[in-house]
Amino acid sequence: MLTDTLQRKLKALEHYPQLPAGLVQRFGELLPQLSPWQLLRLNPLQLAQDYNFDLSSLLDLLLYSTRIGLFDLNWTVVCLGCGSTEYTYGSINGLKEGHAFCPVCNQDVDFSLDRQVEVTFSLHPGIADFSEQVNPLASLENYYRSYFSASMKHAPELLPLMQSLCLGLYWVEPNERVALPLQAEPNSLYRVLNLQSHSQFWLKTGSELAALPVVVDTDISEQGFVENERQLPAGEVSLRIHNCSATTRILTFWKYDFEAMLAVLQSHPSQLLPFLSAQMLLNHQTFRELYKMQQLDPDLRLSIGSQTVMFTDLKGSTAMYEQTGDYQAYALVQRHFDLLTACTRRHAGSVVKTIGDAIMATFSSPADGLRAALEMVADIDTLNQPGAELQLGLKVGLHTGPVLAVNANERLDFFGQTVNLAARIQGLAEAGEIWVSETVLNPSTEAILTEAGYRFEARSAFLKGISQAMPVWRCQRD
Repeated sequence: MLTDTLQRKLKALEHYPQLPAGLVQRFGELLPQLSPWQLLRLNPLQLAQDYNFDLSSLLDLLLYSTRIGLFDLNWTVVCLGCGSTEYTYGSINGLKEGHAFCPVCNQDVDFSLDRQVEVTFSLHPGIADFSEQVNPLASLENYYRSYFSASMKHAPELLPLMQSLCLGLYWVEPNERVALPLQAEPNSLYRVLNLQSHSQFWLKTGSELAALPVVVDTDISEQGFVENERQLPAGEVSLRIHNCSATTRILTFWKYDFEAMLAVLQSHPSQLLPFLSAQMLLNHQTFRELYKMQQLDPDLRLSIGSQTVMFTDLKGSTAMYEQTGDYQAYALVQRHFDLLTACTRRHAGSVVKTIGDAIMATFSSPADGLRAALEMVADIDTLNQPGAELQLGLKVGLHTGPVLAVNANERLDFFGQTVNLAARIQGLAEAGEIWVSETVLNPSTEAILTEAGYRFEARSAFLKGISQAMPVWRCQRD
């Protein structure tokens, strides 16, 4: 690790007043202690838990670090079947297709930002070169750690099976050939994987045994293997692969035993550990404020399976302009925006936009959104003068459901029926009330309301765009 370069970057971080005092120094002292694998794909959730960092502050630090060249930001599609991470991009624009093919699981993966896209941070290569330590060809373990997420924890029982099925790991330079020897069994499946090109080549053997050794020649190009499969008799086989691409290719050779793999996974299922999802990052206020460092594709359309959307409105603001004048009223409205943004930030949310004297905000969970709403209502009350004729009050609506993340007017926005319903649910509220849909109210959020001294009552409302009455809950203080 280049100590002088690292210290210079840390000094630059200290100039951001948004970062808590002492955080940069503490983080800088920790960095040399982390392993190359941790620094290759830093998981902020795991780091915050292991070293007792405040997650929001740590995310702020890492995001500012990408701005000064200390870390790089990675967006990775994680296959929930095997945990492969072969689709990794340096920009969110790389995710815009919304689907990928996993050659390990041999299936298409339709991904959403809240479940299958992991965001990690990599130490910039100008700070340290760990290429030898994390070389995927060094061992099967290195290969596995390079192309599979550490957040997918496979059962120990799976490793012996993988070792028994793995027939070799090969490194093929551009315009070179490699021979993969095989004693092929009758009625069996074999395959060669190249995760760099997301492709595979199958060998299918019949019941007959070849009298002489069989030679199979095939090519791999920039796009992957030029053919998908070859059928041949059992017996001695020499599979020769020519790398026609300009990139060094890593090939793994496997015997395919789906039944054995499925049996192990069913009896010892894999566990997905917490990671920073793309949704969580999009709902982080600092990321939104710094996002201009990446240019959004005009046709960006990304799916989030479950997003909590909030709309607010400030009751009494129109009369306030008339009674106090434009200057004082405008200053108070801006103060109200500052309070709402601070509440949103404290509860892992992001203000998407302001509309007049209202905001639209998003959160990764109903609990986060509801806690922010409770705090907002209380904070707006502090703007009122005791005994004053004019009293401001906040009206809040929350709804949870699927949304589309899109590029709207050169900024990240969210669209869909969930957004429309959240806005209309807010329209039901009076000052000091929070109205929520049934997708927001659950035992956990009910406990949050009760603890805050709120009661909630079921209502039924006809909302624009919905043919039938929709169950909603009116939440107000006792």
